[in-house]
Amino acid sequence: MGQENSQLQPGDLIEVDRPFHQHWALYIGGGYVINLTPVGRKDVQLGVHTVAAFIRKVKKQRLKVVVRNNKWRVNNKYDDSYSPLPVEEIIRRAEICNDRVLNYRGFGSNCENFVKKLRYGDPLRASVGSELQNLDMTENKDCPKPGDLIEIQRGPYKQWALYVGDGYVIHVTPLDDLSRSSPKAI
Repeated sequence: MGQENSQLQPGDLIEVDRPFHQHWALYIGGGYVINLTPVGRKDVQLGVHTVAAFIRKVKKQRLKVVVRNNKWRVNNKYDDSYSPLPVEEIIRRAEICNDRVLNYRGFGSNCENFVKKLRYGDPLRASVGSELQNLDMTENKDCPKPGDLIEIQRGPYKQWALYVGDGYVIHVTPLDDLSRSSPKAI
């Protein structure tokens, strides 16, 4: 029950109404989308805390297969707040991610944030060595290792953090932000 009259354009964000949650995909053209699919779950030890990390695989699939009989719509709702990357860059980023396995947290690193980063880029980027990395988008040898120092660009400012693994860093925060003492996810 998709929108037959939808004028899909490569780079569009697709929101799918699933029975218990919203699923998101990125349209790449020719009837295909890039989306996160479930693979499994593992428990990750973060200091004294155990955090559930769900494993997802990035897949290129037919839009009809992803939406099944669910309602869906083009939802580029962030266009008012962010400028989309050029379509060629969005598609290039999506194709690079295809078949990668990622950790997935229900909060902070979900399928909506994943496709949002593909369409708009990641406003919070980190330099590891001399390479720019989108930390939540890749789980490969080019990503930081626990113990790496990370330079975080925030507009004209630089901040440094210690990478502790699974997308988390330890860094100094302003005094008025002391109420949050747990590690921060990038």
